[in-house]
Amino acid sequence: MDQRKYNIYFHTHTISGIVIAALLYVIFFAGSFSFFKDDIAAWQKGKSLSNVESPADFNYILDSMGTKYNLQGRNFDFYLLRQGHGTYVNMSVSQDTTISKPEPKTEKSKGRKRRGAKNEDSAYFLHSFVDKTQSSYDEGYDIGEFLYRLHFLAPLNQIPIRLGTPFGYLLAGIVSFLFLFALITGLFLHWDKIKNNFFLFRPWSKWKTVWTDMHTVLGVIGFPFQLIFAITGVVLIVNYVLISPFSKLIYNGDQDKLYQELQYNRAMEPTYSYQPLAKKLDVNAFVNHWMNEWPESDISRLYIRNFGDKVWKLL
Repeated sequence: MDQRKYNIYFHTHTISGIVIAALLYVIFFAGSFSFFKDDIAAWQKGKSLSNVESPADFNYILDSMGTKYNLQGRNFDFYLLRQGHGTYVNMSVSQDTTISKPEPKTEKSKGRKRRGAKNEDSAYFLHSFVDKTQSSYDEGYDIGEFLYRLHFLAPLNQIPIRLGTPFGYLLAGIVSFLFLFALITGLFLHWDKIKNNFFLFRPWSKWKTVWTDMHTVLGVIGFPFQLIFAITGVVLIVNYVLISPFSKLIYNGDQDKLYQELQYNRAMEPTYSYQPLAKKLDVNAFVNHWMNEWPESDISRLYIRNFGDKVWKLL
């Protein structure tokens, strides 16, 4: 490699690394603890999640909500916690226009409903299967949820800077992109000596040499994993910029189809028929049937569309 290219790679790698170092540390630190989000929340509330055997009673949730709302024609999304001790519940407005007016669909929100969206006739809360209590998102906010949201810098969304997307998400996307840029330039920088210096470690030399050797060796070993972190981070945060060209080239501009094949969402919008079911829907019976059929599997999400209508879906 000639000196000019080496200097370009060196300076771009160094500058991009320095710019994102502090924020990247926060993202990785918070992300590591996010794996234990539910355990941290239980520790904070003084509850134990070990040997939790409380069955997921979806009928109880629906019956309790039926005392407050008319559930006919509503959509329900259940996001179960990993330990199975609770679930987030997202209830939409009714598809029956005689009960409530459906939420208008915008071009941005089409096919991708944001969880926790507020509406006077909708609901979003956390339900505990253990003690059958319900709490709003604000009431259930804890350290585990904070660390999870800190992983993609969501708390910084409170800064009143809008450039087409909340500031925290935008900053996390920029950090992910610069991280990807730093990884690629770092690989080019060490490519010529990657074989010779891979096992080179001089612990008795001066500190600068020790840090350089550790940075090079650990960087090369962890490169495949860090590359996946960087790419997935960019896709998750600034997915529109990356996915839009693919949707136009491969899917003729149909982004909904692309997101479905990526399993980002599922197209499940049956037409409301205004014909009520003859008997009450037993969600627990369906869930128990699935669990008996696939005993080694765990249910992480449950979707109900057009509750109480003759044309309904459960997935």
